[in-house]
Amino acid sequence: MNKKFYYIQMEGEIFMSTYWVFTFPTTHLAIKFDQVAKQEQKQIKLIPLPRKIGASCGFCGKVTEEQELSDLIELCYNYQIEFENIYEIKEDNKEDPRPLY
Repeated sequence: MNKKFYYIQMEGEIFMSTYWVFTFPTTHLAIKFDQVAKQEQKQIKLIPLPRKIGASCGFCGKVTEEQELSDLIELCYNYQIEFENIYEIKEDNKEDPRPLY
């Protein structure tokens, strides 16, 4: 399987990009998160849960902009969407996902 990696070049150095995922206890909550986030015009994508994180509901919400995290946490509280955790993931998958919440 051929994997794409996205790089950001800054002052001659190459950095691997990072994204964050919200995990949920049920598929219903993951889908509700996706619907509400899109309704609120937030840039998220529902993706399969990476195996390194677990297999709770099978889906997670992927966020590529770090500044969106606090807005999405607030959105979850306002719409009563229970999430389990938020993980930081490096695109190269060399490091284990890091829980943030």
